[in-house]
Amino acid sequence: MKSSSYLLLTVTSMCYAVQDDILRLLDGEDVSLDLESFWPSDHSIRSPEDAYSSKSHSAAFLNEINNELRQWKHGLATAEWNYKTNITDHNKDEFTNVATRYEIWRLRQMKEARRFNIDVLPEDLSSKFPCSNCLRSPVMPERRSQLQQIMEGSYGTGQACLTNGTCLALEPEVTHIMSNSRDPELLKEVWLQWRNGVGPSMKKHYVEFISLLNIGAVENGFSDYSQFWKQDLFYNTPELDRMLQKLWTSVRPLYLQLHAYVRRKLTEYYGRNIVGDDGSIPAHLLGNMWAQHWSNIIDIVIPFPEVSREDQIEARLKTHVDVRGMFNMAERFYKSIGFHRMTPTFWKKSMLEKPKGDNVLCQASSFDMFYPGDYRIKMCSDVTYANFKTVHHEMGHIEYFMTYADQPTIFREGANAAFQEAVGDTIGLSVMSATHLKALGFVESDENCLSRESLRILRQKATINSLLHMALEKIAFLPFGILVDTWRWGVMQGAITPENYNRKWWELRLQFQGIRAPVPRSENDFDPGAKYHIPANSNYISYFVSYIQQFQMYKSMCQLSSFRGPLHECDFYGSKTAGNKLRHVMSDGSSVPWQDQLEYLTGSGQVTADAILEYFQPLYEWLILDNSLHKETVGWEGASINWHAQ
Repeated sequence: MKSSSYLLLTVTSMCYAVQDDILRLLDGEDVSLDLESFWPSDHSIRSPEDAYSSKSHSAAFLNEINNELRQWKHGLATAEWNYKTNITDHNKDEFTNVATRYEIWRLRQMKEARRFNIDVLPEDLSSKFPCSNCLRSPVMPERRSQLQQIMEGSYGTGQACLTNGTCLALEPEVTHIMSNSRDPELLKEVWLQWRNGVGPSMKKHYVEFISLLNIGAVENGFSDYSQFWKQDLFYNTPELDRMLQKLWTSVRPLYLQLHAYVRRKLTEYYGRNIVGDDGSIPAHLLGNMWAQHWSNIIDIVIPFPEVSREDQIEARLKTHVDVRGMFNMAERFYKSIGFHRMTPTFWKKSMLEKPKGDNVLCQASSFDMFYPGDYRIKMCSDVTYANFKTVHHEMGHIEYFMTYADQPTIFREGANAAFQEAVGDTIGLSVMSATHLKALGFVESDENCLSRESLRILRQKATINSLLHMALEKIAFLPFGILVDTWRWGVMQGAITPENYNRKWWELRLQFQGIRAPVPRSENDFDPGAKYHIPANSNYISYFVSYIQQFQMYKSMCQLSSFRGPLHECDFYGSKTAGNKLRHVMSDGSSVPWQDQLEYLTGSGQVTADAILEYFQPLYEWLILDNSLHKETVGWEGASINWHAQ
């Protein structure tokens, strides 16, 4: 896999300076770099103009990029870690200060980088230079950073204050209620009060924030920030919108069948007076604050409860491991396929459980500290099957960080945004297979005393149960995964204005997900802000792509491990052949086009839905039959959003 003209450099990785300049700039000094000090002793260079076409000068320039960018990245990661694991005004100010000065410094270095004539440089150098139209920097970097920290702080310290006077944090209290309560009135109140506590005060800041992003994008030749963002996330993918639409069109029929089945089960459980009869589903009944994953209501919707193994898995997990044990088990899986051990610093400095007394941002995330051996996970874990899966996902990020650590700093990132997310989930599909769960002892076999026909029926029921549980997580997520950035790109493009932020949000949620708010909403609310990735300005479309791409990668890993059988039963634990090929791809970081990396691993350079549809094919056929037998209407044509006219 060799790059031809891969000119990728992200917003946070276009830099160049010297050690003293970084320190002086952090101290507030106005620094102008003396580039002549880096000119080689090449007598052919007679002017600054000659230097910008010189191979030796370009090599020196790029060497400094990698050395000094790493120091900046380390400083930024440290400030971000300190803030998100201890939300205080002091830590917020420190994070904002470092981020702002980095933006200023980076802008100066990008100005210098653009002077190089990459057309006359050899490919091994030109491929490491930033593309000519990459974003230099948003305007007013200090104000932009300040706004983002205000919004993230509001989210991180937000609470749902109930009518009984109790105020609950998102983690773990609110999440526990949304996951486990079956009281529709309590669910509705918690759902509403979380949004009341977080969203409305954020809206004015978000309006200004988007304005600053767009101004900076336009000044750099983009129509708006969404155009830049798409290029940054999926470089060299000019038909990204078409790719996304094709993927969604492919999986939508399966989602519609799942939606119809779940709606019927919820109606049987809660009654039509709670669920309604327009075809949509109230958002508070699906076991998740954002109705993005539905696996927490498996007890309500499981087709064959007499052969359910979910409670058995959860009970065994709680009995046999603690939080540290979940991480140890994840590490063992990665080691079995030839990956790295976690470093001593990882175990020493990671935040694996929510600390007492400190305000922290509990959104699970992984950190590359850009310092040898320093990788961390931030997570408010307790022992649940859901967290067991999340631990494997987050550790996948850490393995990615460690595997591409030898790349130049500018390439120490995933091949694209979806690759970074897909690695851990590819492993997770193997971990969650019935084959692997049995090997762990989480599922007991009671098949020995059954007749052949009884055994066939038992296995068929268990398969449908297992696939439905997986679909509640993987398939139910897909419409939410595509709509978040559909809304955000519409905001950036001006098609969605502050006057209709919330209405358009709920129109998209109905259009894609077929859900509605449990109480009337209005433009006094700002429900997008109740989802972390909006105030954090963190992309979401990568999750949509990764949820499909992970099945494509999983199928390839299964084939490499010589597994034979239905795709959903595959467990490649212990297959170093599969692990080594995945590691080879991961070791490239972003130095090779993502299409080439995907083709090397899977045989195709395009993300397709073929593998995910193959995985769920038995469930899809069963859902069609079951919905037909119950004369269930598929879809929600004619439904409307729950809107309070002003």
